[in-house]
Amino acid sequence: MARRTSPQPSEGKLNLLGPKLRLLRESKGWRQIDLVFHLQKAGWDIDPVTANKIENGLRTLTDIELLFILKVLKRRLSDWQK
Repeated sequence: MARRTSPQPSEGKLNLLGPKLRLLRESKGWRQIDLVFHLQKAGWDIDPVTANKIENGLRTLTDIELLFILKVLKRRLSDWQK
């Protein structure tokens, strides 16, 4: 049986959600440092470098992290299609 491989992200991207998260953050009028502040306040010990890597697709993002960010932004997965 042939082994099936996972599709590889293009251009060195580790996640495809980062740019959409950036748009959701910007639609709220927040700078990236504002998002970091709110995430830290909510309990995630994230730094600006990590947030930048996530938004640029250079760091993987777990489902829990995605949901945490959406919660802080007061968004839902259904907002993804807007």
